[in-house]
Amino acid sequence: MISPDVIQLSTLDRPGTESWVESLAHGKMAEAAEFFKPLPVEIIAGPKHRKQIVSFKQSIADQILETIKRRPCTDAELCSILNLHPNELNKYLSGLIGENRIESTQLKRGLFFKIKE
Repeated sequence: MISPDVIQLSTLDRPGTESWVESLAHGKMAEAAEFFKPLPVEIIAGPKHRKQIVSFKQSIADQILETIKRRPCTDAELCSILNLHPNELNKYLSGLIGENRIESTQLKRGLFFKIKE
């Protein structure tokens, strides 16, 4: 009756505010999309993986890995060595931690990043 241009379906991509709230599997989202057909339905995906983002440069991730392979470094040291802004560096560190390739250790002098053993 309202003739929408598109129906967008989404689900949680982070923990809900209530413990009983859960995200739906993609298959269930597809079933929900079928309910609305023939109307145009779009399933909104979660955030893109770092490597799918146009600005992601594998060479920077490789430089981080090569640097901390030689010795663990703080984020400030990595920014200085690689000439990166802290926000840019954090994107790569988050991705590498998420891929289980690096880990961090808190010491007196700061948070150090090293290759995951």
